[in-house]
Amino acid sequence: KSLTEVGGDVEYYFNSFDPDEMKKVIEKGMDDYKQKNRTDDIREQAGLFSWKKAADEYLAVYRNCLKI
Repeated sequence: KSLTEVGGDVEYYFNSFDPDEMKKVIEKGMDDYKQKNRTDDIREQAGLFSWKKAADEYLAVYRNCLKI
């Protein structure tokens, strides 16, 4: 699984790169999306991230490493 901290529980993850498995995940994900009307959930998850927030967090790490 890649970037679970970004996708959270609104993302549909591949457990392998087997084409049949990937197809199942996509089909299941699309059904889940339609049945649960996940648009608002996905937008809410996306709202947790911004370039400004990422830059601020990286700057804090660099400052901590440099003890500034």
